[in-house]
Parts: sequence; structure tokens; C-alpha cells
Amino acid sequence: MKSSILTRLFSFLGGLAIATMSYFSQTIALAQIIPDETLGSDRSIITPNVNVKGATADQIDGGAIRGSNLFHSFSEFNIQDGQRVYFANPAGITNILGRVTGNNPSDISGILGVNGNANLFLINPNGIIFGQNARLDVAGSFVASTANAIKFGDSREFRAIAPQTTPLLTVSVPIGLQFGANAGSIQVQGNGQGQRFTSELIDTNAALRVQPNQTLALVGGNLALEGATLKTAGGRIELGSVAGSGLVSLTPIDSGFALGYSGVPTFGDIRLSGGAVVDASGAGGGDIQVQGRRVTLEDGSQIEASTLEAGAGGTLHVTALESIELIGATPDGQSFSALFAQIYPGATGTGGNITVKTEQLILQNAEISATFREGATGTAGNITLETGQLIVRDGSQILANTFGEGKAGNLTVLAHESVELIGTSADNRFPSGLFTSSEEGATGDGGKLTVETERLIVRDGAQIGAGTLGNGDGSSLIVSASDSVELIGRSADGRRSSGLFTSVGSNATGDGGKLTVETGRLIVRDGAQIRAGTLGEGAAGNLTVIARSVELDNQAAITTTATSGNGGNITLQLDDLLLLRRNSQISSTAGTTQQNGNGGNIIINAPKGFIAASPNENSDIAANAFQGSGGKVNINAAGIFGLKPLSRQELERSLKTTDPTKLDPSQLPTSDITAISQTNPSLNGEVNLNTPDTDPSQGLQELPTDIVDVSGLINQNLCVAAQGSEFIVTGKGGLPPSPYEIISQNTAWEDWLISPQTQTQPIPITNNLLQQKETESTTIIEAQGLLKDANGNLILTAKPVTVTPNGTWLHPQDCHLFRGRS
Repeated sequence: MKSSILTRLFSFLGGLAIATMSYFSQTIALAQIIPDETLGSDRSIITPNVNVKGATADQIDGGAIRGSNLFHSFSEFNIQDGQRVYFANPAGITNILGRVTGNNPSDISGILGVNGNANLFLINPNGIIFGQNARLDVAGSFVASTANAIKFGDSREFRAIAPQTTPLLTVSVPIGLQFGANAGSIQVQGNGQGQRFTSELIDTNAALRVQPNQTLALVGGNLALEGATLKTAGGRIELGSVAGSGLVSLTPIDSGFALGYSGVPTFGDIRLSGGAVVDASGAGGGDIQVQGRRVTLEDGSQIEASTLEAGAGGTLHVTALESIELIGATPDGQSFSALFAQIYPGATGTGGNITVKTEQLILQNAEISATFREGATGTAGNITLETGQLIVRDGSQILANTFGEGKAGNLTVLAHESVELIGTSADNRFPSGLFTSSEEGATGDGGKLTVETERLIVRDGAQIGAGTLGNGDGSSLIVSASDSVELIGRSADGRRSSGLFTSVGSNATGDGGKLTVETGRLIVRDGAQIRAGTLGEGAAGNLTVIARSVELDNQAAITTTATSGNGGNITLQLDDLLLLRRNSQISSTAGTTQQNGNGGNIIINAPKGFIAASPNENSDIAANAFQGSGGKVNINAAGIFGLKPLSRQELERSLKTTDPTKLDPSQLPTSDITAISQTNPSLNGEVNLNTPDTDPSQGLQELPTDIVDVSGLINQNLCVAAQGSEFIVTGKGGLPPSPYEIISQNTAWEDWLISPQTQTQPIPITNNLLQQKETESTTIIEAQGLLKDANGNLILTAKPVTVTPNGTWLHPQDCHLFRGRS
């Protein structure tokens, strides 16, 4: 009996405990998602423990239906880790719109979904936090925002601040997100493991993800993605940061919604850290738009819109009002902070395009790449950078290249202030730089690389390069810098020159691309180079420089080289000066001891300028070939100084050898101009110098280097009275006796002529005409005296005037005072 009673008692208590636990579980769920009363009888209803897609979930029913729109309103909206929450999707509903009218941010750490195909909008002006385990199960597009309201086409709004009542709801489609003055932030957390290493469409489920051809949009105040992963397989991802009142437009497109920011006056900041990833790669590349004031990717964070299968590439747009920074790698060093639009192996589509717009773009140990990978066919995408300042350093690279059967993309840099490329990676393996190329094994041509700026600086081993290692023609490189181009130095290990390069590899069959530099002042120094060369069968590309002045110093070089093909031509169009110093060179050479090739031509046109070099610093201008024909050197200048044309015979005499392998002008200490064939004298080239017939150095008088001290010509000792020395200042024409006195306006001087033979009265001379008062001839003699008559006129006399001086208080100085004290 007792046993039966105890059994029934324990059974009752157990049932009570289970019922209590079930009640508390429902209470917790209800406490996390709390509907408000703003929709009246159409209020939202939370139904727990519903089977949704094969698993237990909390379902949100009810809401206000207006046409194809379903409206929900909550005072609190949170989803716990491990919790599943789904909006019911009644038939005919296209858009589900939820708002949070309370004062707290929403914390979503579980699964948020829609039990149907509708788009889901969620707004909470106080902020939204997506935890590390947050997931989306939405078949349509998902828009999360901290806007105040969702705006509709009939000017109505679904407001989270001061919410309206049910009759104000609308059947029209949403057209924008209306922001207030203090929008809350959006944070997304993750494990930092979302980088793409394979071409699989779905490479990870550990992400906030929407379906292909749909939009994932996060638009709020400041955005922080901390190790987060955002994915769609070829859909669209939108990240926007709005700092003040404004309207972000929503435009329906095939892949969901495109957001516009023309109605936003101020922006906030977007930061991706801890290896965060935003990836819209798909069968055809998806689209990504990022818009803010300052956008930062660090710790190996990446934004990617690549082509994985057959299809057209997408677009990757990053726009920041002030700055975009890409900094650093993941802790294991496997992934750099980067922007990618690549074509993966096996894909047959076209690459996506990358567009970056900001006032300052900085890459530090990072990468921007539109790469056509090996095994793909098609055409690589293009990269366009529009900025005020571009800084690329520590081995960072911006690449548009191809490894497959397709043409490399174009790389365009438009920087209205400056471009600075600095240094190499820490291990010196990778130069910082801008590159477009067709790599080894590729069959397509290289792309076009264009840099337009005011000032370009490339130093410490950094490079700008356009080339091909495959079977196509080389890339072209065009640099336009209105103020200056400075190419300086080598890498820290001394193995890599800073400079501008177009090149064709040894296995390539195409010709080298052209290289053009147009600037005010070109400076190349300390081992830096400008080079257009080929190691293959084709001809080296042509090299053109248009500048006011060009300065080459300390082993600097402007060269075109060809191994077996013809050397490229070098053209320098100058206004003022070409200066070569300390073993610098301009050369267009071809051929080696094993291969033929004709030297290229060098044309230097400076009709009003000068070509100058130090005569004994071994700076040369050369258009030589080894086995083929030497090129031509044509110089048109106002003057050539320090450089001397040197024939093959003169070179042999100077080097004291006829061995062709040793006929190298660089072995002479002098600065020379040569155009020779080292092995075949009959194939020597030409040197033509066109300068004025007059030599500006002729007729010049060398100035003395010893300066005469005129003070030593005047005896400073006035105490030589015994010799009768005197110095008298009388003044004339209104000039004062001392230079420190002002000029007198009362001129008391008047010239008179004295005739000693007949004259006792002076004869005045007026207006330089002699007025003779007597007909007898007179003789002009030097005046010996001066006196003043009663009228104050000064009169010159033929004899000294004897006067009796008045007494004076001024006594002559004692000459002994100048001798000092003994």
C-alpha cells in the first residue's frame, strides 16, 4: 500500500515538474519575442513548439495583412542560441515586415527564418546583434536595418519610432529605409573561418546566408563584422552605414533589391576584423555593394564576388567618403585582407569587375585581385580605383591577371593627388605594386594598366608591371603624372629594382607591350629602372617618355631589351633637360652571345633643352646589338655636354680589345653614345647629333678666382700731413657731401668761363651755350678757385682764392690717437 501511494505521489510530482518546465520554457520564449499592441486585433502571435521544416520551432503567426505585405510589430525581438524562430508565410504574401518599437537592441543568436518564400525585413533603431551561431533560413531576400521606418511608394511609412496604428499600413511595395539622427549599430560575430579555398558553391554553412539570386542587406549606423561570414551563392550582398537622417532607396531587381544612397548626406564606419568574410561567389559571380565613411578590412578579412562555374561575373563596389584600408593577414598567415573577383578553375564565364571609390585607399600586406585562374576559360574582370591618395606597401598588390585561356583584365588607377608604392613583403618575396599580366601557361593577351595622378612615387623595391609569360602579346603600361614621377632605390635585399616594367617571358611568343610615361619631372635614381623587355621570340615593346625634364642618377636606367627579337624603340620628348649621373644609362639593346636581335632606336628630341652628363661618371646612351644590327641614336637638342659619340673602332682602342664579348661601353669610365654591332662591324648603327652650329662655351672669358681687396688700395692713415695729403668735398648739383644726407632741392651750382687774357668780369654760360661778350679769342683753362659773390652765386676763378678763415670750435684730431696705447 505504501509503495503504491509513494509511486502515485512521485508520479504526480514528476508530472508537475514536467508541466512547470514546459511552462517556464514557453515563458522564456515569449519573453524573448514580445509583440506590442500597435496593430490592435492584428497583433502578432507567438506559437511555440511547432514543427517547421522537420524540427521544433517557435512560429510567429498573426500580423496585419495588406495586399502582398504582412506587418508584425514587437516591443522586444531576441532569439537565443539554439532557438529556432520562423515567420509564418500565408499564401500570397511577398514581403514580411517586422519592427521593434521598444528601447533595446535585438540579439539574434539562433536561427531566424521564414516558413515560405517571402522576403523578410527587420528594423530596430536601437541596434541589431547577430551572435556567432546566428543563422538565416530565408528563401527570399533578407534586409536587417536600424532605420526608423520602412518607406512605401504611396509616401506611407511603417515606423518603429512613434509607430502608427493599423489603418496607416499599405499594400504598396517598400521603396526605402528612412533613417533618423542616431541610428543604432549592427554587429555580426563569427568564427573567422569563412575564407573561400574551393570552387564549391556552398563551401560552408557557418554563415548568415541567403539563397542564390537573393539579397542579404545589413544597413545601419556603424557596422562591425567580427570574424563574421556573410554568404550567397551568386546573389547580392549590401553593407551600408548611415550616420544621420537620410533615405536609403530600395529598388527591386532580379536578385532581390539594389540599395541607393543618393539621399544620405552623412555616413558611418564599416569594419571587418578577425578574418571576417563577405562572399557572393556563385555559378556566375554575385554582386556586392559596400557604402560608408571609413571602410576597414583587417586580420585577413575579405570581400569576394568570384565566378565558380559558367556564368557572367558580378560586380564588387566599395565606396567610402573618407578612406578604405586593407590591412594584414590571418594569424596563420594563410589569408590576406583582400577584395576578390576571380574566375576559379573549371569556370567558363567572365570575371567580375571591382570598383573602389574613396578619398584615401591604403593597402598594407593586403591584396585587390581580379584573377583568371589556371584551367578557366573566358575573360578576366577589370579593376577601377578612383581615389585621392593611393598607398600600397609591405608587399601589397593590386592584380588583374590571367593564368587560363582568356585575356587578362584591365587595371585603371585614377588618383587626383598621389600614388605611393613602397617596399616589399617582410620576406622580400613579393614587391608592393600594381600588375596586369598573362601568366605562364595562359593563352590570352595581357591587360592594360593605366595610372593617372599628380605625383607617382615608387620606391624600395616596389613596382608597376604589365607583361605576359604566356602565348599572348604583352600588356601595355601608361603612366600620366602631371607633376612628377619618382622611381627610387631597390628592395632591402638589393635584388629587386623599383620601377616601371613591361615584359614578355622566355616561353612567350608575343611582342612586348608599350610603355608610356608622361609627366612634368621624371626622376629615376639609386638603381631604379624603366624597362620594356622580352626574353622570348618577340620584339621588345616601345618605350616613350614625355616630360619637361628627366634626371637619371646612381645606376638608374631607361632601357628596352630583347633576347632574340628586336630591341624596342625609346623616344624621349623633353622641354628642358636630360641629366645622366653616376653610371646611369639609356639603352635599347638586343641579342646575346647565343641569339640574334637588332638593337632598337633611341630618339631624344629636346630642341630647346640640353643633354648633359658628367664626362667621367660612365653614363651611357647605347643602341647596341651583339650579333644583329646596331640601332640608331638621333638626338635633337640645343646642346650636348659631357657625352661623346664612340665608334666601334674607338671602343676597341679604348678597351684595348677586339673580343666582341668584351666590347661593352659600360666598362669605360667615360660617358659615351654608341650604336654598334659587337660581332659584325658592317652592321654598326648610326649616331646623329643635331645641335646649333655655335658652341655656347666658345668666347666665354674665365673669371678670376682671386678677388682684389680694394680697401687695401686706400691708405687709411690720415696722419701723413707732412706729405700734404688732403680730401675736399664741395658738393655739386644738389648732391649732399654725405650719402647719409638727403638730396638738396636748391641747386647752387652754375658754370662760368674765365678768360685770363682779357676778362676781369665773369661770362655766364646758360643752357650749355657760350655767350661771348668780347670778340677777342679766349683760352679755356682749369679752374683753380671758388668764391661766392654778393648775390650768393658761386664763381670759379683761374687762380686760387686766398681767404682768412673764421675761428671754429672743431679742432683737428690728434693723429697719435690712431696708434693705440703702448
